[in-house]
Amino acid sequence: KIVSLVLGVYFFNKLEKIYKISLILAIVLIFVTNTIGIGNQKSLGDIVIYSSIAFIVKAFDLSEERRKKIYYRMFIAIAVFVVFISLVQIQRISALGFSSLDINQKMNARTAYDFDHPFFKIFGKELGLGFANFITGYLSGGYYGLSLCMKLPFVWTYGVGSSYSLTLFFEKFAGADAIFDHTYLARMEAVYGWRALSDWNTIFPWLASDFTFVGALFLFIPVGYIYGLAWKEVVKYRNPISLLMFAMLTVCVIFIPANNQLLHPVDGFIATAIIFFVWKFQHKKYNVIPVKNLL
Repeated sequence: KIVSLVLGVYFFNKLEKIYKISLILAIVLIFVTNTIGIGNQKSLGDIVIYSSIAFIVKAFDLSEERRKKIYYRMFIAIAVFVVFISLVQIQRISALGFSSLDINQKMNARTAYDFDHPFFKIFGKELGLGFANFITGYLSGGYYGLSLCMKLPFVWTYGVGSSYSLTLFFEKFAGADAIFDHTYLARMEAVYGWRALSDWNTIFPWLASDFTFVGALFLFIPVGYIYGLAWKEVVKYRNPISLLMFAMLTVCVIFIPANNQLLHPVDGFIATAIIFFVWKFQHKKYNVIPVKNLL
């Protein structure tokens, strides 16, 4: 899926017709089965993020006029995506029996909306509520869960607590004893009642379960180095393997306020491992001809 959404979009004009049709059908299938079928908004976000990165890099080799058109269309697409997610949030809130009239009385006691804020005068109470729920819930809400985790002592999770999928694998197939229960997330839910898996808690408690909170910060040094190197190789050589790595790490960065997105789901963990090892051993082979016609 990642390869299709990144490299498929980037090389779309060079693909044979059958592969173009296959890519379009794959994108439609992702949207129908994940977004519409099970309400997974992350899948739609993946399409937007990965394709946007591919379009940005494609635009480097176009004239200034065509580049502006691509950026303008991307801006429109992202704006439509934000509006769509906000409308979905409104439907979710309505399905729970809430509205702007009573949501502060019925929702989580730790959060509330100030409907006298100018934000709601601009967007209206209903659309503004959906937009605000998207912003606060997805982009900033996780830091409250992080603050609760930071009140707890460190308990080592044997190097696998950073990934929910990996903890379940070791518990089921390696006979490990309740590793997930030792993570910051699980212990935080047991002590404070803030949900470990249903609420966002940022990426840091996941990493800190293995590396401590200080160690989690240092872990971003090699991640940042690879991120920067991949982008450099994309800009200088249009390296497709580095483009794939850069796109994947961009998702990691965007979801820092939420969770450890690359290692959280099973498919994400496997894809991350494969792409990393392919990049590590193959990326230099594609640094062949420097691109001179930049911007």
